[in-house]
Amino acid sequence: MGVWGAGVFQDDTAADIREEYRDHIGNGLSGPEATARILQGYASSLADAEGAGVVWLALAAAQSQCGRLEPETLEKALGVIDSGSDLARWKTGSNGDYLKRRAVLEKLRAQITSPQPNPKKIRRRVLAECAWRVGELISYRLLSGNLIVLRTIGLHTDKGGTSPTVELLDWSEETLPSVGSVAFDTYSKRKDQIRDNGHAPPRGGTEYQIQRSIASAGYDAATGADKTCSGSGGSLEATGQETCRLV
Repeated sequence: MGVWGAGVFQDDTAADIREEYRDHIGNGLSGPEATARILQGYASSLADAEGAGVVWLALAAAQSQCGRLEPETLEKALGVIDSGSDLARWKTGSNGDYLKRRAVLEKLRAQITSPQPNPKKIRRRVLAECAWRVGELISYRLLSGNLIVLRTIGLHTDKGGTSPTVELLDWSEETLPSVGSVAFDTYSKRKDQIRDNGHAPPRGGTEYQIQRSIASAGYDAATGADKTCSGSGGSLEATGQETCRLV
């Protein structure tokens, strides 16, 4: 369980609970049904005193934000706050973190004991889709007008859907090569953003996780625009530029 701050959701488990609860509501479950799914999925955390506190605080905050705070969740969260059990785990750290957490819990207590908002409409998560095939070559037109070539080397699937992982090949010209006539090398990994500045980066190996692909919401079927491609190796940026397959 990773914790990076004193906030209710600055905790891996708490953040996952909020995300999953909202997904359940967005997918059409009622509040109690969504709660049942969460409690079932985090049964092991609930069996641990410290973990149970994280679950009930996160669930109470998430339900309240969605306008669906349930009586049992409220009772459990207040029990965690008023007993001091959650604060106890913060005594081993710095006094500053302890005081921040105490303020967070006081604020949460005020939030969940105040008149609650009406149930909010939670939109269903739209999963990204990708029709690119592993081994497929994709061209991308830069702002200069030059075309670069990407090769799909894998597909990554998580809660957000499926997106391609590509490598940047050694090509930046006004026209596309004839596939089969060129043996491509790959560009090297760079920590900064790769932009079309007229200079080819040194060769080596680079992988990119494209967040907006041809099949995603960022793709404009009318113009072929794929506005932003970003990833661990850097990013490729353009606006309204052509993206197409090499066949």
